[in-house]
Amino acid sequence: MDTKLASRLEVLADNTLSIVFERNRSKGLGLNYDKYESNIQKNLAQLHEGIKTLEGQLSSEEQRGTSDTKANEDKLIQLQVKVDKLDALVSDNNDASAREILLGNSQKTVRFKAADIDPSELESGQLVQLQQRIMEDQDNNLDQLSDVIRRQRELGLLIGDELETHAQLIDETGTLADRTDAKLRQARKRLNYVGRKTMTPPRNEDTVPEDAPEHCPGPESQNAGKADACEGCPNQNICASAPKGPDPDVHLITKRMETVKHKILVLSGKGGVGKSSFTSQLAFALSHDEDVQVGVMDIDICGPSIPTIMGLVGEQIHQSNSGWQPVFVQDNLGVMSIGFMLPDKDDAVIWRGPKKNGLIKQFLRDVDWGELDFLLVDTPPGTSDEHLSIASFLKESGIDGAVIITTPQEVALQDVRKEIDFCRKAKIPIIGLVENMSGFVCPNCKGESMVFPPTTGGAEALAKELNIELLGRIPLDPRVARSCDMGVSFLDEYPDSPACAAYESIIESKFRSDS
Repeated sequence: MDTKLASRLEVLADNTLSIVFERNRSKGLGLNYDKYESNIQKNLAQLHEGIKTLEGQLSSEEQRGTSDTKANEDKLIQLQVKVDKLDALVSDNNDASAREILLGNSQKTVRFKAADIDPSELESGQLVQLQQRIMEDQDNNLDQLSDVIRRQRELGLLIGDELETHAQLIDETGTLADRTDAKLRQARKRLNYVGRKTMTPPRNEDTVPEDAPEHCPGPESQNAGKADACEGCPNQNICASAPKGPDPDVHLITKRMETVKHKILVLSGKGGVGKSSFTSQLAFALSHDEDVQVGVMDIDICGPSIPTIMGLVGEQIHQSNSGWQPVFVQDNLGVMSIGFMLPDKDDAVIWRGPKKNGLIKQFLRDVDWGELDFLLVDTPPGTSDEHLSIASFLKESGIDGAVIITTPQEVALQDVRKEIDFCRKAKIPIIGLVENMSGFVCPNCKGESMVFPPTTGGAEALAKELNIELLGRIPLDPRVARSCDMGVSFLDEYPDSPACAAYESIIESKFRSDS
C-alpha cells in the first residue's frame, strides 16, 4: 500500500477538520461561509477517492501475502474512521462531535494496571514482560498526549484566525463610522447656513454696452479705450476719457484670501491634455488628510467639467451671511464652479470677457472659502480673459505658482511654450511641468506602450530647454476617464495602477510637504 498517499490523506483529513471549525465559527458570526463549504466538499471527495485507491492496493497485498498487510490494514481503518467522523460532522454540524474528533475520547484506556500484580511474585521473564507492557502503555500515552498538543496548536491557530477576522470587522465598522460622522458633520454645516438661496449667474458689474467687442477690458479698466479690442468700438472715446482708479474689489479679494495658505493655478496651452483630471486628483489626494482643508475653483467658464469629475452634477450654490458657500465633496473639500449655476447642465455659456471677469471676481470676493490650506484653480486652455483676470485679482494676495499640464507630442508642447511665456510675463512662479498621457497602461497586463511618441523629446526636453522642473510623467490609463465620468477618485479606486503611482509621486514630492 502507498504509505505516502495514506500520510497525505491523514494530513488532508486534519486540514479539513480545521476548515470545518472555521466554517462553524463563520456561520455563528453570520459571515459568508460558502468558500469553506466548497473546500470541505472537495477535500471529502479526495479523501473518499484516496481511500478507495488504498483499499484496492491493500487487496492486492493480501493476495500476495505481504508482511506489512496487517499494519497497513490498521492504518487504513484509522483513516476510514476519521473520514467517517468528518462526514458525520459535516452533515450534523455538531460542535460536540467536533470536540470529540479534535481531543479524542476523554475516557482513559489502560491496558495493564501494575498495581494489580505483586512484582515480588513474578519470575524474571514475567518481570521483563511487565516492564515491556508498562513501557508500551507509556509510549501510547505519550503518543496520545502529543496528538492532543498538536490538535490544541491547530485550535490555537484557528482561534488566532478568528480573532483576526474580528479585528477586520472592527476596522471596517470604524471606517464606516468615520464616513458616517463626516457626512453628519457636512450636513450640520449646511444646516447652519442662514438665508440660503439658489444663486443665478451674476450681472455684469461693469457698465458694458451690449455692442461692446468680445474682449472689452471694461470701462473702469486702466486699458479702457486703449486695448486692441477697443478699436472700432463706438464707446472708445468715452472709455478713454473717463477717470480711472484702482479696482476697490482687489482689496476685498486680498482680505478674503488672507485665510488661504497656498493658491495654485493648473494651466495648459492645449485643451484636452488632462488639466481638470489632474486638478481633481490632486484635490482628492490632498483631502485624504482630514486636517488639510482644500478648495477647488473652476474658472473654465465656457466648459466647466469639475462638477462632473468630482461627482457634484445637479448641486446648487447657496448663500449665507458670510457669502456664497462652496459645494462640498466631503467635509474638507469644497468646490465652486459656474456649472452649479446653470439651469440645465447642457446650457451653453455665451459670455464676453467682462462677464467672465465679473464671475471670477465674485468667486474670489464673495465665496466663503474659510481657512484653506490649498486653493486649486482649474483654468481653461490658452492665455485668455480668465487667465488675465485671475492673475490681476490675485496680484496683491499672491499666487504660489502654476502647474502646467502637457502631452508628449509637439502640437501640445508648442502651446505650452506660450503658456510658460505668459506665466513669466505675468510674474506667476512655475512649480513645474507634468507630462500627461505619457504611454498607455493596459488594464489587464499592466504593460505600458507609447501612444503619443514624442517627436521632439517631449516634456523632458522642453523642461531642460526652458529651465523649469519636470514634476513627472503620468501614463494613460483608460480607468482615469472612467473614474472622471463616475465622479470618483481614481487614486482610491485603482491604487495599483502605474498612473496612480505617478500621481502619488508628484503629489508627495511637491504638495504634501507644503500642507
